[in-house]
Amino acid sequence: MSEEKNLDELLEQEKPETFEHDGKIYGGTPMNEDNSIEMPKGEVLCQVNYNVTLKEEDKAFRLFQKLFVRKSNIIKTIVMGLVFAVFLVQFLDNKNSYISLIGMTIAAVGIFITWYNPVMIRKGLMKALAPLEKDRYIFKLYEDAFSIETVIDESEYEEGEERISPPPRVVWKDKSDFLVHELDEMFCIIMKKETIYVLPKRCMDDNQAEIVRKELVAKI
Repeated sequence: MSEEKNLDELLEQEKPETFEHDGKIYGGTPMNEDNSIEMPKGEVLCQVNYNVTLKEEDKAFRLFQKLFVRKSNIIKTIVMGLVFAVFLVQFLDNKNSYISLIGMTIAAVGIFITWYNPVMIRKGLMKALAPLEKDRYIFKLYEDAFSIETVIDESEYEEGEERISPPPRVVWKDKSDFLVHELDEMFCIIMKKETIYVLPKRCMDDNQAEIVRKELVAKI
C-alpha cells in the first residue's frame, strides 16, 4: 500500500474479506461446498485469548502509517518544497508578483495537509474502533496457518435469540500476503492492502510469545 487512503476506505478494510457462495455473501475465509470453514489440519501450536485496547490499536496503526504512508508523504513534501523554493526565488526577484505568493501559499498548504491528514485519519479510526474495545478474540496458530475468531458476549444476545457466531478468519502462510512485526508490547500482523491484527503480549505468557515469534516473525 503505497498511498494514503481516506477514513471510509480504511474502515472498510477493517471488515473481513467477503465472498459469494450459493447466492449469499459471507465474511472471513472461503467456505467449502457444505458451507463449513476450511480450517487448518493438525495441532494448534499456540492459542491466545485476548482483547485489544485503543492505545494498542493506535500504536499498530502508527506502525502501518510509518510503513506504508510516510515514504509517500516524504516524496510529496520534497516535491512541494521544491515548488515552494521556485516561487520563493521568483518572489525575491519581484516582490509584486502575486502569482509567486499564491504558488508559495498553495505549496505550504499542500505540505501541511500531507502531514495533517494521517493524524486526522488515525483519530477518526480510533473513534470508530472505541465501541469494539471490549470485544474479545481467539488467536490460534497452526503449522501452515493461523485463525482469528471473534467471541460474541452472551449479553449481546436477546432472550431466545439464536446464537450465531461469525466464522473465524483463516490466514494461510503460503497463500496470503502479510507482514508480522514485533513491538515491545505486541505483535502486529499487517495484511497488505487489507487490515491490521494486534496480538498483545500482556495476554500471552513467555512460551506463547516465543512460539508466535518463531513461527511467524522469524519465518515471514
